[in-house]
Amino acid sequence: MGIDNRARRAAKKRQRDAQQRRRAPQPAPGPDFGFDFGFDDGFDDGFGDPTYDSLRFGVRSGPSLPEQARLILGEALEQIKREPRDTGMLAKTLASPDSPVLPPLVAGQLDALLDQVVRALVGAGWSPLDLGELVRRRLSDRHLPLLAAALETQAGRFPAALVPATWRDQIRDLGPAHRLPSVSAAGMELALGLAAALMSLPVIPQLIDPPGTRPAPAPTTRERGSQDGRQGGRQGGRNDEKGDEKVLARVRSLLAKAESSEFPEEAEALSGKAQELVSRYALEHLLQRAEAHEGPAVVSSRRIWLDAPYVLPKSMLVGAVAAANRAKAVSSESLGFVSVVGEPADLDAVELLVTSLLVQANAAMLAHGRKLTRDGSRTAAFRRSFLIAYAGRIGERLTAVSQQAEAATGHGTELVPLLREQSQRVQELLDEMYPQTHARRVTIGDPEGYAEGRRAADRARLDASG
Repeated sequence: MGIDNRARRAAKKRQRDAQQRRRAPQPAPGPDFGFDFGFDDGFDDGFGDPTYDSLRFGVRSGPSLPEQARLILGEALEQIKREPRDTGMLAKTLASPDSPVLPPLVAGQLDALLDQVVRALVGAGWSPLDLGELVRRRLSDRHLPLLAAALETQAGRFPAALVPATWRDQIRDLGPAHRLPSVSAAGMELALGLAAALMSLPVIPQLIDPPGTRPAPAPTTRERGSQDGRQGGRQGGRNDEKGDEKVLARVRSLLAKAESSEFPEEAEALSGKAQELVSRYALEHLLQRAEAHEGPAVVSSRRIWLDAPYVLPKSMLVGAVAAANRAKAVSSESLGFVSVVGEPADLDAVELLVTSLLVQANAAMLAHGRKLTRDGSRTAAFRRSFLIAYAGRIGERLTAVSQQAEAATGHGTELVPLLREQSQRVQELLDEMYPQTHARRVTIGDPEGYAEGRRAADRARLDASG
């Protein structure tokens, strides 16, 4: 009898336990998720909406520990994308002894993901210079050592002969490479922030050959920050790099004087002289190549990175300067850069002039202070209109100087077909790199800002120092 009672009680207990399990809330299936650069073993398991509670306690039973680490890491990265300010708190949680998954497991998955993301971006057109510029703007200089370390890891996969010198130089320009242990809270915070910022980047045109594509050419002296371009025409026979550097040094000197002058008329004259100098030099070499029956100069591309805010009006300034120097530009506003296509000497001139003119424009714009009304602030509208007007007027002035330099050569008739052929080669490379570009209309939201921008452009120095 006692045995029967014990058996009945045990059966009833099993029944109650089963009922409680059925009544217990089950985790709802989450959305499918996959990193843009997913793990090779299929990192696309579903999970619920991430919250701090679910991050700490919501690991589902069933998956292996590495799978749990990937799920937790995925939730953390999605949360950081929505709210970057949570990076530090999430890093402390994941590195804590109370973490739902052992910190070394999460750290290992995070390191693997970061290396895979960087490897994918290297194949998607992103150079060390580009990644450094983006990280400086979206994150901070604290993330650069980790980025440099990840890039060195990618370059180290190939023999030294298959790593272009320009690639190595750009990694070196990022500064010392150093990777904090991801298992620490500080290291995990840097790695989480960097991975979240890089994961959603798109494919962009490739400007320099990545490691492993072909034997690295002999090192050449180049302007810091410039990039080897893709060839868009036959390479010419110019061997006058010393002449180029001499002219650029004179242009830099003129621009430096323009930026430091307290007299608008003097600044304008110095800037105009700089534009005249680069235009005359480029046109003379165009004629010399034609007389010597040499092939046309190489057409290449360069990216000019811009600081927020007002990236679009600043892009318009780059486009205006490019057009005046026989180049063409395409703005990638969401990423923060403008791609300029042209001959190398013209690209050097564009880069120098843009740098100087942006400094002058910013100083002139900020001198007007904030614009407040009864209805609130119109500072943003004023400054945006200011920069749009500035870009338009600068373009007019630079184009006029270039036309005067063309007339001063005394070979206007000979230059017409040469300039037309050059423009065609520039357009062909632009179309190849950006086949889906479209024009964009801008509106002026503040008449006063527009008028002040025109006046500031009239006072600007058209030189390229700074």
